[in-house]
Amino acid sequence: EPLRLTDVARVGGLSPYHFLRVFKQAFGETPHQYLTGRRIENARRLLARTDRPVTDICLDVGFRSPGSFANLFRRHTQMSPTVFRRENRLR
Repeated sequence: EPLRLTDVARVGGLSPYHFLRVFKQAFGETPHQYLTGRRIENARRLLARTDRPVTDICLDVGFRSPGSFANLFRRHTQMSPTVFRRENRLR
């Protein structure tokens, strides 16, 4: 499920703006950056430990588009998901 800032802020009893500000102060990144980082970490783990198709991993970790997933993955790891898998495959 997509997470919306307004929904998460409401759970915390804060306005979206205040939640964003407090979150960034506490964690040094926005909630979106944090969530993207966790999704990429989970994708890295799955790529290294499973033979599941990259597209399935992309969708399972919460990305909607394989293209945007590949771009973000490359930005975080400096390599494509396929190259990452080949170089980090657990034997």
